Amino acid sequence: GPSYTIDTVEQLKTLFPEEEVLLIVGLDSFLEIHLWHRYRELLEKASFVIVSRPPLGLEDFLRSPHVKGIIERKASFTEVGLVSGRRAYYLECTHLDISSSDIRRMLSDGKSIRYLLPESVESFIISKGLYGCKRR
Repeated sequence: GPSYTIDTVEQLKTLFPEEEVLLIVGLDSFLEIHLWHRYRELLEKASFVIVSRPPLGLEDFLRSPHVKGIIERKASFTEVGLVSGRRAYYLECTHLDISSSDIRRMLSDGKSIRYLLPESVESFIISKGLYGCKRR
């Protein structure tokens, strides 16, 4: 059946109650977080690392209804407060024109993802038959 990010976060919080859970997501995904299963709980239980996704940028992120405002700007990231009381860290970085959705689609279509992920990650995905790819 489907697996939801909130379930994973809750499991991690149970296993590691003293640790902060940080979710790394692309800006495009964060801007659609209201479409995620139990997203309000997710925003309350996890902090986020938001990675820029051209053509979107920091200004798009700051316009999100979930962002309260900038806490601190540093050379490598911008820290913001979320309306939920949690924090998010926005990273501007150099990009490959590829997304996790593209990789999942390529795998389900039987196409190679070589050089798009570390070899160990590709091997794990294929060995477990994740994302609809055929096991080897």
